[in-house]
Amino acid sequence: MKRSILRHYVGNRDELILALAKRVVAKYRDHLQVLAKTASEDRRLDDLLSFFFPDMPVETASSLLVMESLIAAAPEYPEIRHLMSEYIDELVTLTGKQLRTVYPRATRQQCWSVAYGIVCICFNHESLVPLNLDPKYLKAARDTARRLAESLNV
Repeated sequence: MKRSILRHYVGNRDELILALAKRVVAKYRDHLQVLAKTASEDRRLDDLLSFFFPDMPVETASSLLVMESLIAAAPEYPEIRHLMSEYIDELVTLTGKQLRTVYPRATRQQCWSVAYGIVCICFNHESLVPLNLDPKYLKAARDTARRLAESLNV
């Protein structure tokens, strides 16, 4: 595609990067809505862990790199930082709410903290997907997230 056509429809480089960020966040938000709607009552923790640690990666290595690049660009682009931060907050909050239904005696803050831990494990595991690691690493990430969630069983 010619640069002139791209600039006509999208604008300058900054507008193009912002449009990409909005598209990526919208896509990830769609995945988030799937989590909210599909988690079953009796298998909520298993469904949650399957969402974060699927047997087959949902995203390609290149789309993960796009997300990582947008996060890296956030300091230069306040609007992107805001979009990404807002998405992470939604992800952690929704995950915390899901955990609270599984562990009702845990406090909202405890569930939120564990949710953030699970999200961090997920993001770090996803960042290694391009290495095509042995499946034992996925199992380890999933097991660690489960242990963290089960710490809420007070």
